[in-house]
Amino acid sequence: KSLQPGAKVEGVVRGVYSDRVKVELKEGVAGEIPFKETGWQIDDPTELPDHFKVGQTLEVVCLSVQRESARIQFSVKALQPDPLAEMQRKYPVGHRCEVGVVSVTDNRARVVTDDGFYGVVLPEDISWSGAVSPTHFFSATSPARRVHVEVLSVDSALRSIRFGVKQVKPDPFIVLSGEIEVGKIYEGRDPKINRRVAVK
Repeated sequence: KSLQPGAKVEGVVRGVYSDRVKVELKEGVAGEIPFKETGWQIDDPTELPDHFKVGQTLEVVCLSVQRESARIQFSVKALQPDPLAEMQRKYPVGHRCEVGVVSVTDNRARVVTDDGFYGVVLPEDISWSGAVSPTHFFSATSPARRVHVEVLSVDSALRSIRFGVKQVKPDPFIVLSGEIEVGKIYEGRDPKINRRVAVK
């Protein structure tokens, strides 16, 4: 029986690459899952090895069959429900929860909620004192580490949630502005020279 677009078939992962996943059907026919068809919430090719393993059996949908070039494209995403509506319902802006840290780079920390929704924590959302490298902040973080975060936004295009770590705590500048009196002299410590100084 010839393979037709739209058909659901079972295949085995034979290779995981930077822009695709190679799949082989039981009949010995091979094809590929383009990066954009690997899942709704896989937004970076470096995450593919976390979701696909060589030898793994999975169900896919045939997207196209190019007989002239013997090229077949499959999709996993087509079998998954669009998570956007549920994501927006469960994680409105301001909602606080715990998430697990999946991976960390200097540009972001990739995290996941208990019910499987992925998101990111960016450098500017870690500390009220200024941007902090997620690699530095999470240097002692294992994949099982959990952190408290607040929902800042939901990216409808990427199906990803932007979380903040610093937003869980009060902004110290706002807190201090209500306690400091104009013209009064205060004593503090300069972190650069490690000595106490008087400020006005």
